[in-house]
Amino acid sequence: MNNDSPRPLFTVVAPHDGETLLSVISRSAEANVHVRLSAFLRLAYIDTKKPAFVPFTRGQQIQPLAQYMGLATDAVTKRMHLPSDDGSASVEWYGTSLPRRFIDAETYRFAPESLSKASYQRAQWMLRPLSFCAESME
Repeated sequence: MNNDSPRPLFTVVAPHDGETLLSVISRSAEANVHVRLSAFLRLAYIDTKKPAFVPFTRGQQIQPLAQYMGLATDAVTKRMHLPSDDGSASVEWYGTSLPRRFIDAETYRFAPESLSKASYQRAQWMLRPLSFCAESME
């Protein structure tokens, strides 16, 4: 990571309640005419070949990512899934501790009806035990 602060984006995208960090990153990249998420993240000094796993990192990227995307630090922090303090194989999931095995960061599930209302990825779609969208019941 570079010690310099990343230059903020020209177009700031406000996160929706219940939106995943990857969705906020994707919408920010699109609004600022970036095609590849890994290249977009490198501008915030985050070097990754798998952008889907950024929310599961140790949290070193929170400050530069928030600054780069023009967001408050807590808007990024609450979308990070940092390891729980209890030493278990759980992560923080929007204020609660959840076993990591219940979260699927690689499969992109979606509900067409919900997307037609607002085009962002809902965090609930990442939960393996939930086989439907609680918003649209699809």
